[in-house]
Amino acid sequence: MPIHCCAMQGRVDATEMLLEADKSESILQALKEETGAKPPSVVHLAIANDCIDCSEWLNICLLCLNMLYTINKCFLFLFSNSLT
Repeated sequence: MPIHCCAMQGRVDATEMLLEADKSESILQALKEETGAKPPSVVHLAIANDCIDCSEWLNICLLCLNMLYTINKCFLFLFSNSLT
């Protein structure tokens, strides 16, 4: 994926643009499915290529996005149950 190339080059700016342009959230979904058994994660690639600033940004960014995703799912669950 292009976001992996950005991570390997330490390109926070390009990574941020890719995530902002990802209206279907396909990139985020693919990143959530990354595990140790699959190809290296974007954070791992950034660290392996000595792009520490990028790896820190990715860690924070992905953590925040996962938190927002979880909160959104909770609100949807609560809202759908309050209508019944």
